[in-house]
Amino acid sequence: MDIGEYIQKVLDEQGRSQIWLADKLGIHDKTFSGKLKRNSITGEELLKVANLLSINLEELKGEI
Repeated sequence: MDIGEYIQKVLDEQGRSQIWLADKLGIHDKTFSGKLKRNSITGEELLKVANLLSINLEELKGEI
C-alpha cells in the first residue's frame, strides 16, 4: 500500500471525501486527487493530513 491509498482508505473509513480534505488543506480538489494518485504529498502536507484525519504516523509507516 502506498501513501495515497492509505489516505484514501482512512477517508473512506471516516466517511470523508477527498474534496473535504483538499478544502481543509487549502488546495484544489483535482490537485489533491493528482497528488494522491502520484504519491507526491509533501512532508508538510502529510503532517497536516495526519492531524486532520488523526493518523498515527508510526502506524502509517508500518502500512506503507
